[in-house]
Amino acid sequence: MEIIKPKYFDAFKCVADRCPDTCCAGWDVEIDDESAEKYKNETGSLKPFFDKHLTTDEDGYIFSLVDGRCPLLDENRLCRIQLANGEDYLCETCRLFPRYFDDYGDIRETGLGLGCPETARILLSPETEVCLGGKAQSKDKIYNILSDKREEFFSILENKRYDLKLKLSSVLFSAAEFQSSIDRVDWLGKDSTVPFSDCIKVLEKMEFISEERRSFLLSLSDEKSDHRNSEKYSEDFVRLFKYYLMRYMMTACFDLDLLTKVKYGIFACIITKRIYDSFSELSFDDRVRILYSYSKEVEYSPVNLDILDNSLYDGFTVAELINLL
Repeated sequence: MEIIKPKYFDAFKCVADRCPDTCCAGWDVEIDDESAEKYKNETGSLKPFFDKHLTTDEDGYIFSLVDGRCPLLDENRLCRIQLANGEDYLCETCRLFPRYFDDYGDIRETGLGLGCPETARILLSPETEVCLGGKAQSKDKIYNILSDKREEFFSILENKRYDLKLKLSSVLFSAAEFQSSIDRVDWLGKDSTVPFSDCIKVLEKMEFISEERRSFLLSLSDEKSDHRNSEKYSEDFVRLFKYYLMRYMMTACFDLDLLTKVKYGIFACIITKRIYDSFSELSFDDRVRILYSYSKEVEYSPVNLDILDNSLYDGFTVAELINLL
């Protein structure tokens, strides 16, 4: 199997107790069946934790959170399982995070999910080249077509003559035209404007890690701020959009819905640009936090991803999204 991954993939290393957040908080920790059986038969020092906190929900085994955190975290925010038995004893979710894997026949695409602060730091670092480390030819014609299209999108995003809005708009228009050729439907839409509050209505439907986080996102206003951080750091959004293309675009192999996958990235840029502009000043750490927090909120909740997918499929025209940028 041929592996396609971002050039920066191998730069990742968990920073453990130096992390400004923890991947073990916010959402329940899903446990694969093999690990769950291993934990249920534990006889060592971890047995009391497994006996008390290993449970099930409608999707299978989980560690239910205690005060919003995984109960296996110690006082230093380190995993008791890894400390006691090593990384190989971790469940699949914890062992692989923040890595993701998508298989397309004889090709596997892998990358680093943005819900991790260290991934966001790497993505935003000026020395990081945000691109794939190679390209593969598949036996699947659809994969090859989408791969060529992604390469075209990256070329647009790297065009130094274009400003941010023109870059994102050009990719979105190209995706809409491509989708129209597949569906025989005009996905461009008329030149129309919707208020930013329509984006907030999408967020209102979602589940949130904390009420504080919910209140902050829903407080974002239709009125654009006088702060110009999104202009100052426009390269951040090019990098963010490239991440979304790498993470989701090729999944259109399964449903032929390229346009909605591209809209994921456009919507993320619209929301995070508005967050950038809500602050008078932003440090590098602030920018990292904004990106990974949005990702952790939306991308790591299947419920929220479904809401986003349904909302973007028919809720916003191409023209409306461009006017929101």
